[in-house]
Amino acid sequence: MKTMIRMANFTRHYPRFQETLYWRKKGYVLDATPRIPSIDSGWQETEIAEILRIELAKAKAQGFEAILIAGMTNIMAYAWFIAANLGLEVFHAKGKQHDNKGFVVFNHSKLLAPVQVAKAA
Repeated sequence: MKTMIRMANFTRHYPRFQETLYWRKKGYVLDATPRIPSIDSGWQETEIAEILRIELAKAKAQGFEAILIAGMTNIMAYAWFIAANLGLEVFHAKGKQHDNKGFVVFNHSKLLAPVQVAKAA
């Protein structure tokens, strides 16, 4: 029996049923708890990065091997970088609301490791 990989939900929403099924079919168990911390708009970038570092280290210590991010803001960029450097896989999903099926993921990407991005520059 194949072991499912635990994926932390590093987004602001609880996954919909179809999202959970999508990731199960890919071999991941997506935890429902949104783990992205609330960020105050007055915080400095270094403060944001440190809070993310703490939260991602907690996720790794809790046995998560991957994270799901949403959006491509500074917060998600930092989360990608920190998580990848902690050895976590980082995924970004795209989907949309379908009236009869709820929210449906239609594709995803596994983000490159920072070293791969640096080599491409």
